[in-house]
Amino acid sequence: MNKPNGRFTELLLSAILTAPGTTFAQLPGVLPSIDYPASSQIIPNPERGLYHHTGDCDKSDFSKTTLDSYKMRENITLVMCLYNLDMDSPQVPIAKFREQALKVRASDGLKMILRFAYSPKPIEGSNPVEMRLDAPLARVQEHMAQILPLVAEFQDVIAVIQSGFVGEWGEGADSKNFGNVGNENWGDRNKIVNNWLDNTPSHIQVQIRRPLMKAKALDYADLDSSTPSATFADYKNKTRMGRIGHHNDCFLRNASDSNTYRNVVDKDYVTRDSDFVSVGGETCGRSILEGARNDCPSAIAEMGALNYGYLNKDWAPIYIEGFQDQGCLPDIERRLGYRYELISTSMRSSATRGGRIDFEMTIINRGWAAAMRPRPVKLVLIHVNSNQEYKFDLTTTEDWLPGQRRTIARSQFPNRNNSSLVLPATMPVGNYRVALSIEDSLTGQPKYAVRIPNTKFDSVKGFNYLINQLLIN
Repeated sequence: MNKPNGRFTELLLSAILTAPGTTFAQLPGVLPSIDYPASSQIIPNPERGLYHHTGDCDKSDFSKTTLDSYKMRENITLVMCLYNLDMDSPQVPIAKFREQALKVRASDGLKMILRFAYSPKPIEGSNPVEMRLDAPLARVQEHMAQILPLVAEFQDVIAVIQSGFVGEWGEGADSKNFGNVGNENWGDRNKIVNNWLDNTPSHIQVQIRRPLMKAKALDYADLDSSTPSATFADYKNKTRMGRIGHHNDCFLRNASDSNTYRNVVDKDYVTRDSDFVSVGGETCGRSILEGARNDCPSAIAEMGALNYGYLNKDWAPIYIEGFQDQGCLPDIERRLGYRYELISTSMRSSATRGGRIDFEMTIINRGWAAAMRPRPVKLVLIHVNSNQEYKFDLTTTEDWLPGQRRTIARSQFPNRNNSSLVLPATMPVGNYRVALSIEDSLTGQPKYAVRIPNTKFDSVKGFNYLINQLLIN
């Protein structure tokens, strides 16, 4: 093992960035390499993880203090906004929704899972009493026309949209207006999904409650083993196939998850599809028929196979408490969604301004899912004395898929596809800290930046400091 020179060692020991267990290696004839130990730390990252649903969005007011505490104390960055509308009123309470969304925007980096539904009302004269669970299509379209501009306005704090509107809780089940399960009016149901897809920003995915709903929305006659699922190209290009995800609000209930799946083919489809679209939801009442499926080993395996990105912490308590008692809840918190960990970084410890630097890194996604939307990745050099920052585009996270390693090489050495990075000729000489920035392209705000658990994170800047240091002559 080659040892770094004395100047490099001095800088390293004095830095606040040093991680215990770090090793140094030399890539033969190329660049000094630093290895990063794996981390078991639970961290908050945007658009993934456990979420809170403590009350419906139209009734229970969000509080900035409470929202901030979710992130600070529980590493939670998602909240459910289930907004119930009045089916007899043509108006959407826009002011109330905007007030709620502004509180989320003012929070320390939280975002919403958004769904609209209707407050149930009794059918007059029915005996026994029957309930109206949703509104006719014309009323839904009337409401959506008012909602779509709100989605555009608050797209920065909407993680994902659930199609909603139909059936109890907007979960797309039995409906007097849209047909019962097994006899659905797919033409009218699909108009809701298509309205979301056609009139919302393309980076926002739209989740459906049952996999058959996706096949129907994409004009397939049925869902079978030959039905196409999302590909990397769909994810990258934000096609309709790549924008329709899944939410299962009866996860682990029984073999069908309360009619989420008609058969094993439906579930297999989600297993294939979820490689490139978002999946989340909540558990519901425990079924005595499922036995070990509710326990940690089986639940962990299933969440991994289905690429789960988020899960309700508040419902159903029997599952969450069971995961806690059996000791797997921390693992679930770590692995829901994406989890990027550094394997190694490589660069020399000095360079000349106006010259080039060569940088390479290897990173792995130890989470269960791809990010809901790709983010730009930048190398940042921060002058130690002046704190002046210089940013260099490296790549995006679009191909940082679950379980896969990626090596990003910005160097001029053989077998490398990318050129090295050119330093501005006006850069001040001196010592520089080196960091990675995985920022939110919509806002650029540090509170939405992605953290890497085995680096030192600066929440003010949104930087992940590397162990590397750079002296510019």
